[in-house]
Amino acid sequence: MLPKRLIKAFKTIIMLLLIAVVFNDCRSISKQPTVEQLKSKDAEFWATMGSKNYDEGDFTEAIACFSKALQVKPNFVEAYHKRGESFIQLKEYQKAIDDFSKAIVISPKSPELYNERGVAYSFLKQYQKSIHDFNQAISLDSDHINAYLNRGGSYCNLGLFKKANQDFEHVKKFGANDVNALNKLGIAYHNLGRPYDAISVYNHAITIDPKYLESYYNRGMAYGASKQYGKALEDFNYAIKLKASLSDIYVARGMVFAAKGNLDNMCKDFEQASDLGNCREIEKAKAEDMCH
Repeated sequence: MLPKRLIKAFKTIIMLLLIAVVFNDCRSISKQPTVEQLKSKDAEFWATMGSKNYDEGDFTEAIACFSKALQVKPNFVEAYHKRGESFIQLKEYQKAIDDFSKAIVISPKSPELYNERGVAYSFLKQYQKSIHDFNQAISLDSDHINAYLNRGGSYCNLGLFKKANQDFEHVKKFGANDVNALNKLGIAYHNLGRPYDAISVYNHAITIDPKYLESYYNRGMAYGASKQYGKALEDFNYAIKLKASLSDIYVARGMVFAAKGNLDNMCKDFEQASDLGNCREIEKAKAEDMCH
């Protein structure tokens, strides 16, 4: 028989060990993620996959991924936002509006959501609604250059050219270092029949970023519209050096060759565009017996 003193000490040690085990179990349980945390991680995974597909140009798969994210997390603003952008890429504008509207209910202070919904409305030629959304975006963020630019475009489509010009001047003044905004402004000028203003904007964009392909492509288009064919060819040639896999550049250069009466080079460029997946122009030229 053990002395009573040792037995009592032994019991105390056992009790302390049991308390330690229970404490550690409780602590490990408290570290387990909750159901909401697991759902949030799952939603983030599908949103990340959706963004990856969007960046790769697979908008249908992107929509599927964002939809799965929303099944798990119904109030996921970013998933609605990105799915709406994907719908725009597929020209399903009403579905995009529905997604942006749901996101706005959840996050009513987001200027970008109003801007995006305004863009979708403008594609549906609902210009008054688009202007309302662009106004809202600007009221939430007075520095939102794209909202001014987009609102100017809607004003143009309504024939409100004075208001449009005010917005475009604002973009020129405050978006002076935003190459993307400058290119959008140049396109707006081009569509208004002001190619020289467009060229001036593209020139400025190129001084900011000499490797920005869209600036050369867009300036080439503006040079072509103003019949400065030599300069247009220079820009398209340089754009091809920057990225030779874009069929639209070969089509545009082919059009300039056609304007100059150089049908051989036109056909070569249309054939190159066809090899890259854009066969419309070569088929049209062959149908008109211009290429063989």
